[in-house]
This record gives sequence, structure tokens and C-alpha cells, in this order.
Amino acid sequence: VIRTTTKRREHRGKLIRQFCGRSYDSMSRSIAEASCIDGSGVGFDRALEDAIQMVVKDSVLVANPYFCAHLHCPPLLGSIAADLVISSLNQSVDTWDCSPSATIVEEQVVQQFCNDFGLGDKASGTFTSGGTQSNMIAMLLARDHYFDKNENHSVKVDGLPFASKDCRILCSKLSHFSLMKSASILGLGQQTIHTVDTLDDGSMCVDSLRREIISLTSAGKKIIMVVATAGTTDEGAIDPLFSISNVCKKNSIWLHVDAAYGGALIMTQYAERLKGIECADSVTVDFHKLFFQTICCSALLIKDKSHFSYIQLYSDYLNREVDAEPNLMNQSLATSRRFDAFKIWFSMRVIGRDKFSELIESLLTMAQWLSVQMKKNAAFEVLMPPSLTTVLFRCIATDSSNIDMFNRQIRLELLRSGKAVIGETKIKGEIYLKITLVNPLFNQEDGQRLIAILMSTASTLRTACESESELTLSTA
Repeated sequence: VIRTTTKRREHRGKLIRQFCGRSYDSMSRSIAEASCIDGSGVGFDRALEDAIQMVVKDSVLVANPYFCAHLHCPPLLGSIAADLVISSLNQSVDTWDCSPSATIVEEQVVQQFCNDFGLGDKASGTFTSGGTQSNMIAMLLARDHYFDKNENHSVKVDGLPFASKDCRILCSKLSHFSLMKSASILGLGQQTIHTVDTLDDGSMCVDSLRREIISLTSAGKKIIMVVATAGTTDEGAIDPLFSISNVCKKNSIWLHVDAAYGGALIMTQYAERLKGIECADSVTVDFHKLFFQTICCSALLIKDKSHFSYIQLYSDYLNREVDAEPNLMNQSLATSRRFDAFKIWFSMRVIGRDKFSELIESLLTMAQWLSVQMKKNAAFEVLMPPSLTTVLFRCIATDSSNIDMFNRQIRLELLRSGKAVIGETKIKGEIYLKITLVNPLFNQEDGQRLIAILMSTASTLRTACESESELTLSTA
């Protein structure tokens, strides 16, 4: 199914450039000219042709095997078709009378994944725009639940109490940046986020978590939640969920699991790696990552649906309290909302769970294979074996003192040339490059060719640097 949406890797013996390499200023000028439309418009055909020339041709090809910088997948054909249906029907999943069948589909998709993650009979959830929004809603629910349960205070009605300045949220040092952003938006402030040390593999150190809880509570701080990560963005690290859940249970702390990346393991033979997620009070899962759905498609699942009462408000003209049928806006921050659940529902029906499992597992296997190939090559330094589908590495530089800048230049040159789009990050203060595999069609031939592209680009830059150094010396 994915293959039908993927361009051929070669055309007349040449690799398809998966990015045009044009600059921001160049593209801005072109699009600005087309944006100046007079009152009569230009008609559908002309507008479409302009869009193809100015937008489509200057977009990255996410289905190209060398687009591997981020958790940005090529979508399944079923998801693309479903997206067209969603836009055509234009259902708003807020009230029953705006989205009758859509309401039922979303409820059943949410229930299926609540069951998959073992969240229990009281579980429910809502579709969101992505992991950032899912994490923010979880933080809001945990915050309001803390003050409701411990201080008989309604944040929804009376706002944040003065004591909120003492709130703390514990997460690993490698957790997603959206937690910091959410704390700011929710009025808790970035100082609320308290990070816990990680082990060498990037997962949270549970002993450090225990020590931080003791230290903070002794200092009079209010720990409103612990956020564990199932798949950090760079290392793909999965925190020890079961041990963390026991710590949270012992201390009566809300546990949220950000499984935006690693949640897809639940569909595979490696689901055991998520042991403990069934104990979470809330879970984030992104379907537009390793479930191969079009953006946006994410969900927040919660163990006890009664906690949605913290964001529930009734309106006489929309979701009346006396309504017999469900109004899904009662458990969402949004009112008007797309029918995104249809994409994963339809895709599941098209290819089935077994095929999803096969596609996800193929990426895990390919990441391991690519890491081994690069580690055997003296041109690369591989940081660690992949935990999920990311490979962190550096190209070896002639001058080790400039290795960070050398690797950054490699990434930028690959982007400029359109040969590949790879990621860049910092690990313990040092720049590493990152290959993120989310295209199930990426095979060993693609891997060997990508390695060759990296080596060729690095060699060209080394030669240029050496020539520049020789010129400088001769001038001196």
C-alpha cells in the first residue's frame, strides 16, 4: 500500500532529489507574487498550476527513502484516501448532531487503543493535533486533579491557587520540550519542570526519581505528575515504565506516559518493552509517526474518563447537559475538530493489524542493520545501538577540534544539494547527526547508498577544508 505512494528511487539512472535546495528568500519571492490575487481570482486551473510550480515542487518528498531527518512519515494510501473523505464530509467532532457516525468511530478507535494499552474499563480519550497538545491536556488534568484531591480547590472555577508556585513536574532530562512549553501555557511556569538524571541509554534513572521525590516533598513542593517517556526523540529511549509506575503508585502521583514515538510497539512482538504503561493515568500516542498516518493524527488516552470533567463545560446551543447522545467536545480542548480518527480506522481496515506490525518491525530491524554497517565503517562514529528507529552518528573529521562544525556542514550540504535530509542534534553538548527511519520501504540498498552519499559529501568537504587551510598557510 505504501509503495503506491512512493516515487521511484531512480529516474533515468539519477537519484530523485527529494528537496529542491532553494533558499527561503527565493521561495518567498515566488509565492508572494502568486499571493497577490485581484478580486476576480485566476480560476481553478491556473491556481492549481501555480500551486504545483510554487508549492508542490518546492516541498520535501516524505516518501523518498533519503528523507530521514525527523519522525515525519510517508502516509499510507488508506490514510491519504481517508483524509480526502474527511475534508469532503467536513464533519466537526464536537456534538452528536454535527458528527453522528464520526462520534461512534472515534469512540471505538479510542476504546480499541485503551484496550491495547490495558488502561481498563473506565478509560477513554480524545484525538488531538499532536503529541504537544496531548501532553498539555494531560498536564492540565493532572494539575487540576492534584488540587481537587489534595486541597479541595477547583482550578476550573477559581483559577490557580497561590500554592501553585510550589508545583513540580518530574520528567527525564531527555523528555520532550513540549512539557516546558505546556507548563508555561498553563500558568505553572517553566520552573515547574524538574528533570531527573538518565542512564547511559537515555532512559530515566529510577533511583534518581526516588531521590528527587524525597528531596522535593521534604522541601514542601507539590509533585503533581511524573512524565515517563516511551521513545525519546533522539535516542529512542524507553523509560522503565513498570518501575516508575510503582514509584508513582506508592507516592500517589499522576503518571503520564509520552508514547508519541514508542507507542507503536504495542502493535508488535516487542509490546513487552512497554510493560507498565497499563498503570499510567494518561498516555500520549501519535498516529502520524510510526502508524503512517497523515498529519495531524494523535490521541490522549486516560485511565479514568471522569477526569475529563476538569475541562468540561456545557452550552445551551451546543452540548446541553440533558443531551442523551455523547458530545465529544466534553472531553476536548477544541470545539470544532476534524474527524482524524477516521484515518487510523480506515487504514486498519485496509491493511489489518498484522501488516501494521510487519511495517513497524521492519523499521526496527533496518535501524539495527544500518547502525551495524556504519559502526563497521571507519568513516563514522556511532553513538549507541538504536532503541527504536533512530541512528545517532558523526562523520569523522580530519581536524577533531572542528568535528561539530564539520558535521553541521555535512547536513546543510546534503539539504542544499537535495541528496538527503538528515537530522542534527546535540548529545552532551556535542553535535551528532541523526537518521530517523519512518519509511518502511527503506531497504539495505537504500542504506548502502545513503552511507555512500554521506561519505562522498564528507570527503568533498574535507578536501575543501584542506585546500582552504593550505591557501591560508601559503598566504601567510
